[in-house]
Amino acid sequence: MHVMAARVALVALAIGNGATGLLARLNPHTFYDDFPFGRGWVQADGPYNEHLVTDFGAALLAITALCLVGVWRPTRDLVIGAAVANIVLGGFHIAYHAGVTDLLSTTDNVLSFISIGLGIVLGLMLLPLSRGLPAASPAKV
Repeated sequence: MHVMAARVALVALAIGNGATGLLARLNPHTFYDDFPFGRGWVQADGPYNEHLVTDFGAALLAITALCLVGVWRPTRDLVIGAAVANIVLGGFHIAYHAGVTDLLSTTDNVLSFISIGLGIVLGLMLLPLSRGLPAASPAKV
């Protein structure tokens, strides 16, 4: 039960982070102009910076990779690592958005808080689920 629930949460996190990361990495100007779905949340916060956008995309893809390794091999340590990575990302991300609510409409602020908060909630859900997962096997040299 714990393994399946952890896998489902990790897949959901991988899909969200991966789709966003791929867009930012492969088409940074579209990400800047239109993310999400033409709403322009990134564009509202300052001038375009391709380096920053593509690095953000790469960081999301790294977290996606961690989540997918956790799906493939759901050990306690991997799942905790993926959970913490998503909680930290979401926590700092939502804190930033909370300080710049004047940049977006009320609707867009609510939508952004929900979408960012979902990653935090899934990460928090993974922590107690990890208790029921097997420990990693010791490495053989």
